[in-house]
Amino acid sequence: MRNFDLVAPATKAEGLDLIADADEDTRLIAGGTGLLNLIKQRLASPAQLVSLHKVGDLGGIDWTEHGALIGALERLLDIERDATVAARLPILQQILHEIASPRIRGMATLGGALAHADPNQDIGLGLLALDAVVITESRAGGRQYKIDDFYRDYYETLLTPAELITAVRIPVPAATSRFAYKKFTPGSLEDYACVNVCIRLD
Repeated sequence: MRNFDLVAPATKAEGLDLIADADEDTRLIAGGTGLLNLIKQRLASPAQLVSLHKVGDLGGIDWTEHGALIGALERLLDIERDATVAARLPILQQILHEIASPRIRGMATLGGALAHADPNQDIGLGLLALDAVVITESRAGGRQYKIDDFYRDYYETLLTPAELITAVRIPVPAATSRFAYKKFTPGSLEDYACVNVCIRLD
């Protein structure tokens, strides 16, 4: 494994300053469940990691008349266990419950999962069905991406090295909307899916 420098900004502004002039040798890390595996497998070899674990203003779940605004550093397990998510976005809770194990979901963050862009992950599929919007910031300003535009390819998104995912906005579907989700795995339920399907009917 390549040696790397680890820096941990205390605020979002400090983090944005650190990545403002970043290149491909600098990577952001949140829960670490995706990136650390790539590093161990020598599929990624950053010279510097910017850890977001000390940044306190990128979590939480807020509700408005338009839906949920979920902070990028909110843990998947906390979203899954949120009572309002269960009531208003039950398909999201179901999908989260089927991701890996409680230990992994207790580490993984929503923003980290999206930025990692692993095509075998469950969460991106659910957010596609829910018409989610990815909200980002950089020192130059903020942007919003429709989730179906956000992904470019395997492990590739529209994020620039200077951008940080700050939140995800999820509109609450109409009362007449119906969802179904099915995941087929090669072994245990904790495995990556061979095929997973999420259907929405409006």
